[in-house]
Amino acid sequence: MDELSEIHQIFVEFENAADPEIKVKKFKVAIDRANECLGRSDLTETDLKKLNNFKRSYTRTLLNSLPSSGGTTFALWLDYFVALVSVNSEREELFQLNPTLRDRFDEFLNLHKEELRRLAKLK
Repeated sequence: MDELSEIHQIFVEFENAADPEIKVKKFKVAIDRANECLGRSDLTETDLKKLNNFKRSYTRTLLNSLPSSGGTTFALWLDYFVALVSVNSEREELFQLNPTLRDRFDEFLNLHKEELRRLAKLK
């Protein structure tokens, strides 16, 4: 299996994972692997396009599957937040195309807003 196929397989595992902890871990691994590939100089234009499409498509999937209930632990929420920070440009591009995704992201951010504020004050 070539590297792009392996990355795609990890994204598919992310998409199919039922457990939110496994889901976000798979996403982070796939994004890290895609970014490593994108840093190489030997990629073809086709491969670059595929990797960027993977990142954008699966970032959309992550945004659509964000936890939205107050039962989400702060640790899990933070894992999702870190994952979404790592795809900032893709996330912002998707927000431009679909403002509903921004609303979903804002709702997600509000889940632990108070805890985040409290931690920020400790510094």
